[in-house]
Amino acid sequence: MTEALGAHIRTMLSHPPSILDSIADEGWRNALEAELPAGYAERIALELAVRTRAGGRIAPALSIAFRALDLVAIDQMHVVIVGQDPYLTAGDAEGLAFSASGNGGLPSSLARIFAELRRGLGCAKPSNSDLTLWVQREVLLLNNALTTKEGTAWGLASIDWETFTRTVLRVNARRSRPSAIRLWGRKAQALAGEFTSTARLVITSDHPRGMRRRGDDRGIPFRGLQPFSRANAFLLTDGRAVDWSLRY
Repeated sequence: MTEALGAHIRTMLSHPPSILDSIADEGWRNALEAELPAGYAERIALELAVRTRAGGRIAPALSIAFRALDLVAIDQMHVVIVGQDPYLTAGDAEGLAFSASGNGGLPSSLARIFAELRRGLGCAKPSNSDLTLWVQREVLLLNNALTTKEGTAWGLASIDWETFTRTVLRVNARRSRPSAIRLWGRKAQALAGEFTSTARLVITSDHPRGMRRRGDDRGIPFRGLQPFSRANAFLLTDGRAVDWSLRY
């Protein structure tokens, strides 16, 4: 550890920041502050700061890591999609699960999501990999881990992001309005226990990019799951539905 890094850590310990300071939406900040374990938000902020100060490259950039929460207000979300961790390059990872800048081409997971969208609802294949239209329609796109080490899948496993994600889902579970929850991948499926109310439709499956070997019957295949039409059928009981088309 360099002397400069050590001095920076000592300063942070004396005046600890909080990851909640990076969330612009006041509703989310207040709700998460009341639910997260004591000291958690400060500990995660310190770990991230130490990694970046030491030269570690993190995807996405910390300035947009909480973008999913900033773009969907706490009292508006009625669909939540949870993935695994961000894309492995900062150029593609943009703080929204599965959405990408498109600089590196169409990610395989998103290609399979688009195929399922076309198969289930007949939607035309989008011209790019930007999912912000879904966000504008009150779909929360949340990764199980909000950051990763650039170039390494699940590269920040030592940072306990799952506690944060569980807390976001717990906040959703306590809301009265019905919502559809889709948990894609084994790490996301582990969060299903947060929901017990019939006001939640929880759809779990393999991760969209997962490739099954012949004879492997573990988990629920993503292909053919019809997550989009099933979510809309459930939401229509509350007089709502999502336009899943991505026409820009």
